This record gives sequence, C-alpha cells and structure tokens, in this order.
Amino acid sequence: MVKNKRLYLIPIKGFFSLILIGTVLLLLPVCNNKNISIIDSLFTATSSICVTGFSTVTISDQFSLLGQIIIAILMQIGALGFMIFIQYIYIIKNKKMKFSNILLVSDSINVDDYTKIKEKTIKILKYTFIIELIGAIILSTRFIPRYGIIEGIWYGIFHSISAFCNAGLDLFSGSSLATYRYDTIVNIVFIALIITGGIGFFVIEDIIDYIKQRKKHKFTFQTKLVVSSTLIILAISTLLIYFLEMNNNVRIIDALFASVTTRTAGFYTIDFNSFSISTKIISIILMFIGGAPGSTSGGVRIAAIAVLFITSIQTLYNRKNVIIFNRKIEPEIIKKAVAIVFISVIIIITSIFLLIFFDNFGTLNIVFATVSAFSATGLTLFDMSMLNLAGKIIIIITMFIGRIGPMSLIPGLFLIERKRNENITYVDANILL
Repeated sequence: MVKNKRLYLIPIKGFFSLILIGTVLLLLPVCNNKNISIIDSLFTATSSICVTGFSTVTISDQFSLLGQIIIAILMQIGALGFMIFIQYIYIIKNKKMKFSNILLVSDSINVDDYTKIKEKTIKILKYTFIIELIGAIILSTRFIPRYGIIEGIWYGIFHSISAFCNAGLDLFSGSSLATYRYDTIVNIVFIALIITGGIGFFVIEDIIDYIKQRKKHKFTFQTKLVVSSTLIILAISTLLIYFLEMNNNVRIIDALFASVTTRTAGFYTIDFNSFSISTKIISIILMFIGGAPGSTSGGVRIAAIAVLFITSIQTLYNRKNVIIFNRKIEPEIIKKAVAIVFISVIIIITSIFLLIFFDNFGTLNIVFATVSAFSATGLTLFDMSMLNLAGKIIIIITMFIGRIGPMSLIPGLFLIERKRNENITYVDANILL
C-alpha cells in the first residue's frame, strides 16, 4: 500500500483536472443542441467522471452526438480510474512512468510486482473492451428496430459503456429503461454488465483464469469473498423487494433488476417513486454497500461490509480471531474497514444536513439522493434539475468525495501526521462497552 501520503494528491488532482476539462468540453456549442449553464456542465462532467449517473439536464436532448461521445469517454476514464488511465497514456507513448506513479498504479490494481503493471493494465483494458463490445452488439440488435441502424448502434455502445461502468447515464429522455421493462434480453444484458463491472477487474481476471485452466486454477480469497457476498446480498434483496412489492405488480426480474441497479448502477425499469418506503430504505442500504474493490462501482465496498459483518458475528461468539474461508483477517484490515464505513457515514450525514438546510425536498428524498451521490449510483426520487445552486454544488462535492474515496481523500488533504514511537508498550485501557 502507498505509504507517502502526498502521493494521494496525484489521483485527486487528476480527477479534478479531468472534471474541469470535461466541463469546458461540454460547454462548447458543438457539443450542445441548446445553451447550457456552467454549473450544469460541471454537474454532468462530475457525474460522468464519478460514474454516478445524476444529471440536471436530459442527456439526449441537451447534448449533440459529439457531446454524448465525450460523456461516454469521461465515464470510461472515471470507471477505470485516473492512475490506470495515465498508465495507458504511457503505454501508448512507450514511455516509463515515474516511480511515484508506479507506486500508485500498483496500489490501485493490487500488484506487488512492479514489472507486471503494464501487463496487468493491458489485461484490464482488454477485458473491458471485450465485455463492453459484447454488450453493445446484443443491445444494438434491440435498439436498431426502434432507432434505426446508426442511432441504434450508438445507443448500444453508449449504454453498454454506461452499464459496465455502473454509470447509469442514458439517452432515453429521462425515462431510463422503463420502455424496456418487458424486454427480457435488454434486462438480462444490463444485469450482466452491471454485475460484471461491479465485481471488479481482479475477480473477472480470476474467473477467466479459472475457465482457461479448466478448473486447475484455485480462486483467490478476494474472489471467494466478493462473489459469495454479492450472491447473498442479491438473493436476499431481490426476494425482499419482490415480496414487498407484490401488490405493485413487480415480477421477480423487476426485483432482481432493482436489486442489481441499486448497487451503484443507477438504471431503472420501474420508477423508484412507485416503490414502498420499505423498498426505498432497502435501496439506500444497498447503495451504501456498493460493489467490490477495484471495480467500476462505488459505495463503501462489499468487502468492507462483509469483513465487519463476519467480525461482529464472531465477536458475539467470543472468537479470538476473525476467520473467513479458513483465512485469518488481520486486525489492520478490520480497522481499515471500520474507518471506511465510519468516515463514509460522517460524510453522508454532513451532506444530508447541508442539503436539508439549503435545498429541502423531504428527508427521505434527501437521504436517498445523498447516499446515491456518495455511492456513485445516480438513482433519485426527485428531478435533479430542481436543485438550486447550493444543492448542485453539495451533490457535486459528495459525488467527487465518493468517487475518490475517504481513505484516499483524507490522507491527501490532511498531510500533517503526528509521529508516534511504535516501540513503546502502552498500558491496556479497560473500557466498559
């Protein structure tokens, strides 16, 4: 893991710079069908880079084909991550990276052997391209009959990128996938793309290696934890939503789509306003959890939640160590998981209070939107264009913090650290809990 905290400023500055560049590009007349304000352009660029899916304008009406292409590129860069994007630039130019950048790339793609960074990043790009291409081809066959060949193919490409990147931006004039609610193929393709992007590149690579080596390859601990946790959460949440919304004519595939999309994708086949309060609360919990580390999704990450959940259960049984899949979880991992969840809750609560103060649309609606912004989901219970300037700025900042991650943002901004002698043995504190 990166030790020099100043290195964390590199991706923070990088994402910020990309947002500014995207804002300027989306302001160009050639990218728009009508005038757009600076704040709406900034909001769209931030939402694209942070793969959130919020929009204060209707993408298909506001932006020309060039503008939509720029949004698709921003989503792709945001999903891959700034440091991986920089690595691709160096690969294309055939140049060597600085050691500080190598440290960050290796940390972001979980590689200890620096000589394998180039190989690993090329694999990530290849898997991304293949998965999105397959998704685009299948979706195009469903969109061409409605929109024509050229527009249908573009719709397939754009939505395949948006789904795999868990971005949630669409070109359907603000109705998301409601028109395709009863199109089983479209539903299955979107569900597959969202889940694939949400489990992470490391897990995808591990599964592909397992298939290639004909079951001789053993799954890594990361894959076991992410896949098992994902399946359990999807199964439980799908059944809960299905039974809670039976009176709302919700089918099992509708419940599955709602469960999948709340894990930071942002599409919908049924407007979430039509769901019960119970389902909305479940959706908030799912958005908060999010996807896997090293994936295109957001949230506090399913691995952190899984570690804390199992730690809590085993603590109740007075177990000395936390054991998962016959592996002991180190205390440092547990402490990091606690920090991620705790800091995320503080950030979300702060944003909620600010939004209620400056732009109140109802407590539940604000909580839903704030968690959605932080987790890069993009689902909302009210029209984002109704936000005032303060509300838009608060959501922009929340999206940015959520995408960077509190564990990256805080070390990068607060660089002063009090040194402590770790060799000193301290007396145990007896605290009543």
